Amino acid sequence: MNSAGGGIVINGLPSSFNPGQTYPFSVTISHGTADRLRWGFEINARNGNNIGIGTFDPGTNTNVALNSGPSEISHNGAVVTSPSSSYTYTGMLWTAPSTITAVDNQVTFYTVGNASNNNSGTDGDYIYTSTILTILPVDLKELRYKIIDDYKVQLIWKTSNESNSKEFVIEKSDDNRTFYELSKISAAGNSLTVKEYSYNDNRPSYFNRPVFYRLKLVDIDGKFKYSKIIQLSLKGRSAYVAQLSPNPAKDKICLEIFSDKNRNAEILVIDAMGKGVYAEQLSLQKGNNAHTVIINAYSHGRYFLRLKTDDYIQNIGFIKL
Repeated sequence: MNSAGGGIVINGLPSSFNPGQTYPFSVTISHGTADRLRWGFEINARNGNNIGIGTFDPGTNTNVALNSGPSEISHNGAVVTSPSSSYTYTGMLWTAPSTITAVDNQVTFYTVGNASNNNSGTDGDYIYTSTILTILPVDLKELRYKIIDDYKVQLIWKTSNESNSKEFVIEKSDDNRTFYELSKISAAGNSLTVKEYSYNDNRPSYFNRPVFYRLKLVDIDGKFKYSKIIQLSLKGRSAYVAQLSPNPAKDKICLEIFSDKNRNAEILVIDAMGKGVYAEQLSLQKGNNAHTVIINAYSHGRYFLRLKTDDYIQNIGFIKL
């Protein structure tokens, strides 16, 4: 068993499944040398309580059939070939259960294959085994936003079920190309009820132009997927950076700052670890103000340009080349 350089591979069964969805799949049995003449297999799907789950179907393959119930399928008449190193059973289907309980959050597929010499006996045959674990992913039911006091953004999302979920990473972008992390919020882990989460971004980046948010849904095993992207625009207030360029930048960043009156403000540069690396007091004039910050001595990486006024804090990410 599991020797002679062979194996069994399942293609098409998911690493995470959706309730009620059907997945076409194939089973390939391989051997280390091209001397096998007959090929068989069996596959069984079990839930967390080791009870059969889901429904197999032979699909278009007439050489396979259900075996001991809908959660198990195997060869019907083992296929005979000329001397070969592999054979693939194709055209089969597995349908996930449409109704999920807590023990159904994960499904284990146990598979066994036989690479036989077709001598009508057990001598000289090779058996290969495989196990696949598939889980019910986080089902993001809703993602929306509210704008509070003209400059605060509240993201609100709901999940209808979670399995082995670790956290939600809130990401933001000023150009819909490069996203950066704002925060992380722990997930429920395992849940079959509706859960609601929220995050407040109280440090706007740009005003009067689109900004973008998304969620990164991370599982305990490190796998992840992204939500849809939310686009919104905030109204300009009393004083704000209207433009930071270039971005990425090598030697300097040029700022266009608007102010509705003469006022004092503070410019800071913050590194990715939250450490301040530069600070400067500004006297803004009513209207448009141009200002330059020299960054040629900074290490490569992500930084944030922060404008502090008596009203709020504005935070714009940029890359130092």
